[in-house]
Amino acid sequence: MAARQPVNRLIAAPVQPIQVPLNLGAARAGVEQGAAALDTALRQRWADDDARSQALRARLRPSEVIPVAPLVPGAPGSQPGGALYQAAIAEAAGRLAERVQAAIARSELPLALGGDHALSLGSIAGAARAAQR
Repeated sequence: MAARQPVNRLIAAPVQPIQVPLNLGAARAGVEQGAAALDTALRQRWADDDARSQALRARLRPSEVIPVAPLVPGAPGSQPGGALYQAAIAEAAGRLAERVQAAIARSELPLALGGDHALSLGSIAGAARAAQR
């Protein structure tokens, strides 16, 4: 009997966008708007009526949004030798990790949309947790 091949999530799984409007690790304001802009662009890209776009759109789930506290100028909360906004970034990353892990557990392909590069902490942590099950 032939072994069953695992399903490639990149080409078959439902896509779960997770918006993380994070700007706490960025040097410039405005990057937090990237999450919503990327989600809108993705949905517009797949809005065509051709068969390929319809198939992709059928896989696309409604976006989940992780709220992130806004940047407070003049109150960085830094420690000597520490990272600026470390606690707030860790909180957002922890929530993202939970959402990524849950999406993978549901056999979905999580798609983290941000914000700045600090959101990678949560997406990698969530995928690592899911891989340990």
